[in-house]
Amino acid sequence: MKLLEFISIHGLIYSFVLSMIISLSQLYNPRLWLHDYPAEIQNEVPPKTKKEKRLTLYLGIPFLLVMFFYPFIVTFNDIIELNVQVIFLQVFGIIFFFNLVDLILLDLLIFVYITPKYLKIPGFKEERAYKNYKFHVKGFFKGTILSMLLGLILSIIILFLKG
Repeated sequence: MKLLEFISIHGLIYSFVLSMIISLSQLYNPRLWLHDYPAEIQNEVPPKTKKEKRLTLYLGIPFLLVMFFYPFIVTFNDIIELNVQVIFLQVFGIIFFFNLVDLILLDLLIFVYITPKYLKIPGFKEERAYKNYKFHVKGFFKGTILSMLLGLILSIIILFLKG
């Protein structure tokens, strides 16, 4: 399998799973993701309840497990070339693919442009805070750095285990 094909296939699967976790949990209760909302919204609504904090933790564990282990496992099992740069590109590519999907589909299209009712935090009515595209673009750049760091760490681990 070629590198771009590998990244595309696994990036789609990875993005679908993570996007479903995010979207379904937002449908259930958008406050579970309050920590990822713009500060203007976070500062104007009550903090998460104990139950919401507990649910966020229960949701966060499988989310983080998928986030870290999916790129590791699929790359470990299907290394295109035993070369740190190629392994890095495989891992980074999958994670960055989701970063792009998160920015374009979840953040800019759904959150900023459409802003469905289920994403709105009860008690916060200021519509323009939901339209803060700069907040999401900054998050994308942070996600890019995270993608690179995670790609580097996981590729070194894979190379060590396979080498």
